[in-house]
Amino acid sequence: MDNNTDIAQKRSLTPRELGFVKLWLDKKVNQYSDATCYEIAGYRAKTGGAKEAAASRLLRKPYIRDYLTKKVVELEARVVEEILWDRQRVVDRFEHIADKADSTGDLHAEIKAVDFIGKIIGVYEKDNSQKMPDLANLLAGVQGMIGVISIADSR
Repeated sequence: MDNNTDIAQKRSLTPRELGFVKLWLDKKVNQYSDATCYEIAGYRAKTGGAKEAAASRLLRKPYIRDYLTKKVVELEARVVEEILWDRQRVVDRFEHIADKADSTGDLHAEIKAVDFIGKIIGVYEKDNSQKMPDLANLLAGVQGMIGVISIADSR
């Protein structure tokens, strides 16, 4: 392990550095430039160019890079978890629709729901590398089935 890595692992971020990093991680949402993140975090520089340069130097510090890498990995894991959870909710809903269609004898709705499940989990793709279909389009495609099932539920 080199000296910079040792320092990065031992050093914690100051409150201003932490503020800068949090703003920087959210800059896609808040649309701040690096210089703006630098200034909002409490740092001072005389010109916009000086702020950009100082923000760039801050981002190159090994312990800042290590912290950002750790946070990005955590965010990516959270996003993947949310996507998989949403995907499972959609599959569960289509399974419910298929079960209701089966119990009411609506073969067309049941086949369509099972077909959507197959598309979501990738059974139609030879190497199972199919991307999950757009959930909004899938749900829009079964609006009629949900209405049919809701009518059947009220019987």
